[in-house]
Amino acid sequence: MTRFIQEKVRVNNPEEKKVRRHGETLDEPAFSLQQESIFFLGLRGSGKTTVAREVASRLGAEMVDTDRMVQKRAQKSISEIVSHSGWQTFRDLEEETLREVCSIPGRVVATGGGIVLRPGNRQLLRSSGAVFYLLADVSLLVQRLQREEDHGERPALSQGSMEEELVQALRQREPLYYECQDYLLPAENTPQELTDLVLQTLGFY
Repeated sequence: MTRFIQEKVRVNNPEEKKVRRHGETLDEPAFSLQQESIFFLGLRGSGKTTVAREVASRLGAEMVDTDRMVQKRAQKSISEIVSHSGWQTFRDLEEETLREVCSIPGRVVATGGGIVLRPGNRQLLRSSGAVFYLLADVSLLVQRLQREEDHGERPALSQGSMEEELVQALRQREPLYYECQDYLLPAENTPQELTDLVLQTLGFY
């Protein structure tokens, strides 16, 4: 499965002039951890939590995962929330959680794969910090998710196979990821390589 959009510019050379949302060129400093947070978007399996944890560790910042916060708030797994109360309830909890997360700057945030589905969430992400989209081939996502012990505990989005579900989710969500993102990251890179790209891009070294 090839990427749906291949012409988008990735983060390759952090020394080049940085361009963020809407094509606006920013003068240095482009980012302040005291005033903003760092967000990671992408489908499940793209590495959001792993990279966010590594970035937070390097910066000595707080790392948060919106899916885990939702589960803690509900005292249920995502599958249980969806099974008992429906997707609408989960999305409501997700939106409340994102608002809470964005109320305090200086965090490194791994978001749920569908957090971009609500316009209010997209607006909040765009206004709250630097947003990285982890771009991944569906084949890579399938390989990673099949290795995860808990992949069967995630609520299904469709009645199809895992690959069909991911293709469908990507078609629906990728335009929304691009609407929110400031920077693209190649998800096939190692977490250490991606962390280096993030920190270099945001001017930490």
